[in-house]
Amino acid sequence: MSDPLSLYRLIADGFEARLIAAPKSAWANASPCPGWSAAYIPGHVVGVARSYLAVADTGIAPDGLPAYAQDMADRGQAAVDAAGGGLEAFRALRAEVEARLADPTQVGIPVATPFGELPLAAVAAFVHGGDMLAHTWDFARAVGGDEKLDEDAAAAILEVWGPLDAGLRTPGVCGPRIDVPADADPATRFVAFTGRQP
Repeated sequence: MSDPLSLYRLIADGFEARLIAAPKSAWANASPCPGWSAAYIPGHVVGVARSYLAVADTGIAPDGLPAYAQDMADRGQAAVDAAGGGLEAFRALRAEVEARLADPTQVGIPVATPFGELPLAAVAAFVHGGDMLAHTWDFARAVGGDEKLDEDAAAAILEVWGPLDAGLRTPGVCGPRIDVPADADPATRFVAFTGRQP
């Protein structure tokens, strides 16, 4: 799946569906991410994208991964507070990202990321999108929801993330890869690639 907008929509559909399906009482549950509740995850997903969109708009990037992480956390919390909740903040973000990915004047804007400079389309689909896919699984596991990720989305992200393996094994990005059978489906391989136990 090479079209960034189609991939983004596929991943966003899955994430939003888990948010909608989860009972509000479960949002306080602990997630697989240490120190994070399920309720924190939507704000993080939103904050990641909001941070990158700000860089696309201003050309000014936080200095290094720790500064980026703090900027993402701050922007995510601000978005959730402004929207009145994680689902609402995500829906507002999603509408903006999809509009940008449909705009030929936006998709090629260079964005400085901790993984190098990338066009906005690649950041939205493969950096933010990949992060969102991983956290779809985290949120589902936390709330007792559907943990099965879309296999086409997982395969598309793995194709891009696989060659970056060594650079992703840093605190706050991906933990050590979990071994799974060679014939495991793409969704299982993606979860294991990110250091999560399927």
